[in-house]
Amino acid sequence: MEKWIKLKKSGERMKHSNVLTEKVKEDNYKVNHAPDFITKKEIDEIVTSGFSYEYAFGVILAAAFWLDIVDNNQDKDLFNQYFKKMIHKLDENEFYDNPYYKNIKIPTVKIGNSELKYENYKSFEGFVCNDIIQTKEGRQIPQIGFFDKEFRFPAVLENDRIWMTITPNEIETMKEAVDGAFGNVLTFG
Repeated sequence: MEKWIKLKKSGERMKHSNVLTEKVKEDNYKVNHAPDFITKKEIDEIVTSGFSYEYAFGVILAAAFWLDIVDNNQDKDLFNQYFKKMIHKLDENEFYDNPYYKNIKIPTVKIGNSELKYENYKSFEGFVCNDIIQTKEGRQIPQIGFFDKEFRFPAVLENDRIWMTITPNEIETMKEAVDGAFGNVLTFG
């Protein structure tokens, strides 16, 4: 900490900022571009011991957060109160067969800075799959899903960044509206 304070005081603020920016970029890449962090091999090692895919995914995710769910009671309680209710193995066919998903077909095309294409979730890549659940006692439990196979989804990108998608999260959070729709429907965001 003192090193950073000295850098700032010595007028090397820009140098510090550049170092920090590179570190932040590296960390962001690790967090956002490591879909293969949890692997089928690791999941299978736990599942063959009689545990569910969800439990196996949760154990590996907890370890990534440096939680000790074996010897630390606070970490164990956190795991039991949150992880067990937030991790879901999803069936890709349920989404491929969803009327909203299966009736949207896009060409792969790039015009200027905008692009239509198909992106994918890798097998065992975690992603937000539904709205946060609020419990009676006030806990907010995010809903994290994963597939055991790759899942393709339509996406609109602008400047190589995802702008709109049709993922399980969009399908789940719009389920009521989609189920009530009929006739020809235009969707835009």
